[in-house]
Amino acid sequence: MNGRRSWRAIGLALLAIQITLAGALFFVERREASAVPAAPNLEDWDFPIPDMSLTIESGIERANLVAVSWHEDAELAFVSMQIDWATTDPPATTTSVSAFGWLRLMYLAPVPNGSSDFAALSLTFERVSGQLTGASVRRWGSSPPSEPLFTNITVSSETAILAGELSGGTAFRAACPTLRFQSGTTLTVDQATNERFWTIVYRDRSDSTTGPMRLTVNATTGQVEDVAAGALACTG
Repeated sequence: MNGRRSWRAIGLALLAIQITLAGALFFVERREASAVPAAPNLEDWDFPIPDMSLTIESGIERANLVAVSWHEDAELAFVSMQIDWATTDPPATTTSVSAFGWLRLMYLAPVPNGSSDFAALSLTFERVSGQLTGASVRRWGSSPPSEPLFTNITVSSETAILAGELSGGTAFRAACPTLRFQSGTTLTVDQATNERFWTIVYRDRSDSTTGPMRLTVNATTGQVEDVAAGALACTG
C-alpha cells in the first residue's frame, strides 16, 4: 500500500515538473517572440512610382523609411540589385542600365531578451513601380558592420554596372542573350582591408561548364578587378 502511494507521489511529482517545464518553455518562446519586432505590413506602404527605375541608392531612401518605422536602431547590413536585361542582342556598347528587376535589402536591429542578439528585416522592392513587395523578419546571430555599409562610397552602383558592361559583361550577354539576361550587383566589404566593392555576377542559364561571369568594382576608385569570365560560346 505504501509502495503504491510512493509511486503515485513520484508520478504526481514528475507530472508537476513536466507542467512547470512546459510553462517555462511557453513563457520563453512568448518572450522571444515579443522581443522580435513584427514585419512591416505591405499595405501600409504605398510609394509613388519613381521618375526613373529604382537604383540601389534611390531604393535605400525608401527602404530606410520602412526600416526606421520597424526599429529606430535598424542598420543596413546588405543590399543587392537584380537586373533583368533584354533577351535580344544588346548594343555594342551599353550606356544605360535596364530598368527591370528587383532590389533586396537587409537591416539589423538589437533584440533584448531573445535567443539571438539581433533581428533581421528583409525587404524587397520592384524597381519599375518602386513598390515594397516583400517584408519578413527573423532572428539573426551576428552584429551589423562595424561601420555603416555605405562608408567611403564614391562610385555609384549604376557607374559600377556600366563599368562591368564595358569590361566584358555586354559581350558575355551578347553571346547568349536568351540565357544570360540577368545580373546581380551587391555591395561587399573586404574584411581584411575594410574596402567596399561592387560585386557583379552575370548569371548563365546555358549548359556552359564555366558558369557565370563575375567581377568586382572598387567602390572608392572605380577600378575593375578580379574579372572571372565564363566561356563566351553559347552552349544552351
